[in-house]
Amino acid sequence: MLEWKNLGRHNQRMMEVLNLVFLNHEKLLQFLFEIERPVLRQEPEALLNSACGFSSGEQVLIRVGLDLWNGTGSVRLWDLIDLLDDETYFNVLKGLYHLRYFEDENEVIIWRQPKMAY
Repeated sequence: MLEWKNLGRHNQRMMEVLNLVFLNHEKLLQFLFEIERPVLRQEPEALLNSACGFSSGEQVLIRVGLDLWNGTGSVRLWDLIDLLDDETYFNVLKGLYHLRYFEDENEVIIWRQPKMAY
């Protein structure tokens, strides 16, 4: 899982969300992100091109990761429903919920995410 160090609040939250979404797909996290810092390993288009050897479900999950990171994955809702196994689908939903709502000192906060750089 991602264990980036010395993060600001935004990057910390994003790391938590990505770790939820990719809970059983650590190799895809390593495919997408640098291990030591919150940066994509390549430009999004290059990552999508390189992902063609992955299964259709893994490709959808890669698109989810890119959409969460900077909106470049263009994942379709039906692909989530149709191509992800039940556990991965549930993990994506947990990650989305965690991204939008989180508790801070017993207060529920709605968090709006700015686009991340690559």
